[in-house]
Amino acid sequence: MTSWPKVPLGKMADITAGDSAPQTADAYSPDGRPFVRMQDLGRHGRTDNLIETTDRVSESASARLKLFRKGSILVPKSGASIRLNHRAILGIDAHVVSHLAVVTPGPSINGRLLYYWLSNMDMGKVAPESDYPSLRLSDLAQVMIPLPTPSEQDRIVQILDEAEALRHLRAHADKRNGQVINALFVEMFGDPMMNEKAWRLRPLGDLTLHLTSGSRGWSQLTGKGTDLFLRTQDINDGSIAENLLAVDAPGGAEAERTRLVPGDVVVTITGVVGKAAVFRGSERPVYVSQHVAMVRPDSDQLSAEYLVAYVNLLVGGVPILALSQYGQTKPGLGFRELKTALIPLPPLELQRLFTSRVVEVRELQGAQTASRQRLDNLFQSLLQSAFQGRL
Repeated sequence: MTSWPKVPLGKMADITAGDSAPQTADAYSPDGRPFVRMQDLGRHGRTDNLIETTDRVSESASARLKLFRKGSILVPKSGASIRLNHRAILGIDAHVVSHLAVVTPGPSINGRLLYYWLSNMDMGKVAPESDYPSLRLSDLAQVMIPLPTPSEQDRIVQILDEAEALRHLRAHADKRNGQVINALFVEMFGDPMMNEKAWRLRPLGDLTLHLTSGSRGWSQLTGKGTDLFLRTQDINDGSIAENLLAVDAPGGAEAERTRLVPGDVVVTITGVVGKAAVFRGSERPVYVSQHVAMVRPDSDQLSAEYLVAYVNLLVGGVPILALSQYGQTKPGLGFRELKTALIPLPPLELQRLFTSRVVEVRELQGAQTASRQRLDNLFQSLLQSAFQGRL
């Protein structure tokens, strides 16, 4: 094991914060300079070359903002994002929002090596403990960073870059395969907005045996117990997360009303509205939160897999049921909107054929997920070895 000297981050890099976002509409222009916000980190795949941004600012607004050069590293410095592993390297010169710390590597450190090091750090341990933590730039500057020789830095970066490239190839393939179910749906049933196959439209409420959402006031019951609690953030890409929050569910009819059974469809009804997944069972009881609707299809009329694929179709960038949501500042889906949502209803035999093909796709996706996990584990092992001088 090689022992490298450790140097404070502030000695090898310039550390500063971005600027407050301009507040006037005329400060933004589609032809202006890029302005990076917190949500841009992790949104566009390769965070080691962040080139796409949410906004661009006009020439007049740009003159009042700090401009950070390509190669600078972005680190969240406020809120819950501090504890998330969201880091990015600017692939362009850009302005940056004030919620981000900007670390500009100096000549003594390879910028990509510093990016890998900061990506592997738990910034929650640097920020003071609080309900809304804030990472102070002075604390970040005192973080001790191992400093290999320049030639060793380049060797480590080459190995990590090759491993990272494999992860990105896997992620790109997974993203493409994630679109297969949508493509299969449109191939078999047509565009549901056009309904060119003239399927009969039926209200969702007429096609279900049970439609409800979770009980209020369960927040004090979570984080303990042997049961599981499904929330909006647990539903993504047509699937339910594996690591659900523990809950000590009370007994009685109210709990049974919100307990999932295999074949139920869960739909987010607040926040990002209209994401759906099929519940396929669990060894432990699973209950839905008040922000998730439980839909139990009548299997003699409606296939759960067909319903989920339909609900997850994007129209204008949002799930199709989001078109029925109420409210703008705090959108949501109520039972009335869900029950009256019109669902194209192909023959049940065709829905079941679609289901069998979806099962095959999901089996393939499961194998790909395992492959991605192995690559992620390998990459984390390489990171640990690199910064312990064992690579």
